[in-house]
Amino acid sequence: MNTSTSPHPAVAIVTIDGMHCPACSARVKKALTSLPGVLTAEVSLEQRQATVTYEPGRITPELLQQAVVEAGYTVAGIAS
Repeated sequence: MNTSTSPHPAVAIVTIDGMHCPACSARVKKALTSLPGVLTAEVSLEQRQATVTYEPGRITPELLQQAVVEAGYTVAGIAS
């Protein structure tokens, strides 16, 4: 049994500014899902949000924010 990560995934809601088209949301999704420890990322252009399921022992909200910023967007907030 692998005990290095939490057995329960966490969910973060990331509010994102600067997405204007489906390509933007696809770019954000790719940036988030490329992080080790991110299980899923669903990005809503209409809601300006990404719902990210991740392994808490491997990913922090700060790393999620960094990925979005590096993709060229602004994080307005993160809720868990």
